[in-house]
Amino acid sequence: MSMMHALQVGMEWLPESPGSGVGRMVHGLIRHLPGEGIRVSGLVTGTDNLPDAPPQVTAFAEASDALPMRIWSLRRHVQTRLSGCDVDLLAPHFPLYTASLPEAPDGCPVVVHFHGPWAREADFEGESAWKVRVKRWVEEWAYARGTRFIVLSTAFCDELAERYDIARDRIDVVPGGVQMDRFEPRRSVSESRERLGWPADRPILVTVRRLVKRTGVHRLIDAMGHLRKKVPDVQLYIAGTGPQQDNLQARVEARSLSGCVEFLDFVPEHLLPLAYRAANLSVVPTIAHEGFGLVAIESLASGTPPVVTRVGGLPEVVGDLSEDLIVPDAAPALLADRLRFALVGRSHIPDARACRKYACKRYSWPVIARQVHDVYQKAT
Repeated sequence: MSMMHALQVGMEWLPESPGSGVGRMVHGLIRHLPGEGIRVSGLVTGTDNLPDAPPQVTAFAEASDALPMRIWSLRRHVQTRLSGCDVDLLAPHFPLYTASLPEAPDGCPVVVHFHGPWAREADFEGESAWKVRVKRWVEEWAYARGTRFIVLSTAFCDELAERYDIARDRIDVVPGGVQMDRFEPRRSVSESRERLGWPADRPILVTVRRLVKRTGVHRLIDAMGHLRKKVPDVQLYIAGTGPQQDNLQARVEARSLSGCVEFLDFVPEHLLPLAYRAANLSVVPTIAHEGFGLVAIESLASGTPPVVTRVGGLPEVVGDLSEDLIVPDAAPALLADRLRFALVGRSHIPDARACRKYACKRYSWPVIARQVHDVYQKAT
């Protein structure tokens, strides 16, 4: 029997756009599915010479190209692959590009990777009503193409079934994966802090988030106002960029928190494991639409326990490790209390070894690739 050939249709290529969660998923699948007996090729947006890309991965357009050009180019590239490369399965990761795919030949299933409710996220962030309606229409069109669906959590399974009317027996839950060797704790906490220029003798929190409303960083800033009354020397580092950055910086200044809250902007890939490792805790203070929480897994892989809110798929990520890592509500006072209890040892917080072991067992890429392989086999 010949090896199944799966064509991954993604967004940006990870080495060119390291902040993309979809990019991390596509990159990981392209790297690890061959080890599970699936031949993989890929189409993404990016430059002509994609860094660190295998020959079978090419850019169909640049991310900055006009939308009609991207769609036309994607259709042309996919049609070429379908007609000449014995593709057995299409695996798109973004509703706009899923809706734009040419008709797949008979016997070629479309397994849609659902990364989040595109229209609902846009609505939450305050986009215009017509943009939200268009995105919803694109989603409905895209998901009508799907043979099966892969979601990152049972929370997203519920979302897809209840809001998009997809039958549950066509949905499979497969979490995201992490390149464990990249986050392996090779330096101690003190060495990591020295490398980053962070204080050696203060309790440190880090949050790695896109700075948009749904990620709840504003709630974490408010929580710092409560927390520093009990833990005066606490320090928070905020890693990430986004449209809310100016508002968040103004919030810090208005609450006189500049001495204990610092914005790092975008943290380069090679420094991200150090940032997790240097912290006592990472924080994922999401208030809406968090289907998984890849940053929580990266933190665990680095040996740093993540404190998360009970939103979407976040409790699924850490609940079996310790319920004390979950804040029942994103209210600043509750978040501050949970962080304080964790910092002073009044709650069950796993140590670095337990965090790392848990992450490797559940979320290493070979584990995730095997689960995706099983879904692809089911679809064909």
